[in-house]
Amino acid sequence: MPDGEVLYLLADNKTGLPDAHVIRYTFAAIRPTGASSSTLRSKLRGIRIGLILLRDLNIEIEHRISSGRFLGLEELNRLRERCLSRSKGNGRISGQAASHYYSTFLDYIAFRVEEVLQYAPKNTHKTIAEALAAFEKRAQRLRPKGSDGVSLNERLGLGSQERELLLRAIQPGDPGNPFQKALQVRNHAIVLLSYALGLRAGEEFSLKRKDYDNRSNPATITIHRRPDDRDETRPDPALVKTFGRTLAIDEDLRTVLDDWLDERSDRGKYPNARKNPYIFVSRSGAPLSLRRGRQIYEQLRARHPELAGLMQHVLRHDANDRWTEDDERTGVDPDISRRERTYAFGWSDNSDMPDVYGKASIRRSTMKRLERIQREVVDKVDE
Repeated sequence: MPDGEVLYLLADNKTGLPDAHVIRYTFAAIRPTGASSSTLRSKLRGIRIGLILLRDLNIEIEHRISSGRFLGLEELNRLRERCLSRSKGNGRISGQAASHYYSTFLDYIAFRVEEVLQYAPKNTHKTIAEALAAFEKRAQRLRPKGSDGVSLNERLGLGSQERELLLRAIQPGDPGNPFQKALQVRNHAIVLLSYALGLRAGEEFSLKRKDYDNRSNPATITIHRRPDDRDETRPDPALVKTFGRTLAIDEDLRTVLDDWLDERSDRGKYPNARKNPYIFVSRSGAPLSLRRGRQIYEQLRARHPELAGLMQHVLRHDANDRWTEDDERTGVDPDISRRERTYAFGWSDNSDMPDVYGKASIRRSTMKRLERIQREVVDKVDE
């Protein structure tokens, strides 16, 4: 939009036109809340899941609402399973994400009730309202919970051998480097920056040249929240979901970033790079897309099967694991560590994310403790 706001629409798969009901819901229920474009897109994904289910089951939701039937338990169970399933049918997503999709579609149905009531006979309004209340109560019992979805395959960080392999494979000129020679310096900087600071993809690819201060000692990277940024023209915007913060980087990472910025300034290699302010750009010089960023990790996984689960968010988990490991080595005060970690990763002061992201280290320490306890039991039996 002219003011820089990104607005997503949900198109009808038959006509290719935006769905009028969803547009009204977007402007009446989502946009006034000041939701970010990524939140809007996520909510539309939840509505899309529900609408596809209605289509597959030949359900006319207006007729169901006007008759006070809404969705039955079996249909709600199917909605729940659709929300938990990955879009390509390969595995399941987290219960938290599925709950967001599920709840958004329920809210959309409630919005549609208001539309139906505008045309329904007044003597049916009370019946429809009572049916809606019963439906919402019934639906809440089946809402996905955080314990649903991903469990055994939850994302964790890397092992020590995987870390060593990754850091070696991204070195320019290494025999195991999977990237084209022309992209090795750039991709080295991208992966190493994410590895060192645990950045989200949106945080990393929204970085602008002015966010990097290589004249200070130590050099710093500053993460900014820039909603409705006029510079952001990518179809899939790189957005910052966390709090802004300034993070120090060591000399090795500083050298890697400086090498990349020197290469970025070469008009022969990146002809249009000077036309935008972003640190990471494509071969044409355009801002690097999130999809291209994901392909970097796809290439690493393809070249090194040992890195089968590698993706950018795994590196965020791994940065948290290394933070926990450093706590164990140094014996730092837990309250101080939690406060510093909360700032470093952009969380709110009362966030439980330090616990969520520290699972790998917690699991390892738990396994060691269990082994020690069991050895003590065996030793006593042998005595």
